[in-house]
Amino acid sequence: APGQVLAARIAKGGAATAATRRGAPMAEGRQAYDTSRESRGLPLVIADGVTLPKDGILAAFADPARFNAVPTIFGSNRDEMKLFNALNPALSVRALGVFPRAKDETLYEAMAHYPSRNWRATAVDAPAAAMTAGGHAPVWTYRFDWDEAGSVGLTDLGQMLGAAHSMEIPFVFGRFVLLGRFDRFAFTKENAPGRLKLSDHMMGYWARFAATGDPGAGADAPRWTPFTAADGQLNTMIFDTAQDGGVRMIADRETQQKIVADLFAYTTLETDARRCRVFAAMALWNREMRGMDAGRCPAS
Repeated sequence: APGQVLAARIAKGGAATAATRRGAPMAEGRQAYDTSRESRGLPLVIADGVTLPKDGILAAFADPARFNAVPTIFGSNRDEMKLFNALNPALSVRALGVFPRAKDETLYEAMAHYPSRNWRATAVDAPAAAMTAGGHAPVWTYRFDWDEAGSVGLTDLGQMLGAAHSMEIPFVFGRFVLLGRFDRFAFTKENAPGRLKLSDHMMGYWARFAATGDPGAGADAPRWTPFTAADGQLNTMIFDTAQDGGVRMIADRETQQKIVADLFAYTTLETDARRCRVFAAMALWNREMRGMDAGRCPAS
């Protein structure tokens, strides 16, 4: 069982201190993780009752007395998973040994779209809903959608990365340094007008939030209103250029149940076997999703 050896050590008279944990052999630390799964990602976190609560982070977020209840912004990028998928040899190949390209564009897009929505459901909408339901306010949420990066060689960065994980950082700081030698191909003269305008909006919201605790509204940008879980109410800010709808509030809330239903209704993937591959990628890191496939996928 996770942490079993370390727990036994503490039970014999040791204290649950930082020194105890640091003094434990590395092999004991590894036993706290499920290493039976084939994965290239980070290990799952452990609810140790100290750093992370035993009853889960959402339960803690529902009680303002258990965390520092200050104004909070949650956000994610529309294509979070593309950064990781572009580096995954199961999904991409390096043309001429250099340029990343999708092996199967339909599968590549699906393996980004649904897991990225699930990222938002679990890391943005769920904690925001828990906080507001628990009486903590205000909370703001956003989704970053910019996907206008240029091309380099045989790689369309707009397609391979899109609004990938970390892509919002240059916009928030107004300094377009992120991808190393690929920066000059991603952040081009052609996309500069819309990109810089979007960055100005984002820097304005972040600066107002830092100064006042409320992101407010810009001179030519809408008011960013707090999150609400009520159906049909504007609750999420979208950050994008004018040609793709602009900076705007939308009424949308992701749930895992909705995402799974949408996935198995997505006929472009043709077969349940292909849809199950996407489902398995989500269920790998979100065990609560197991069973939501209604028996369509092989048991893992």
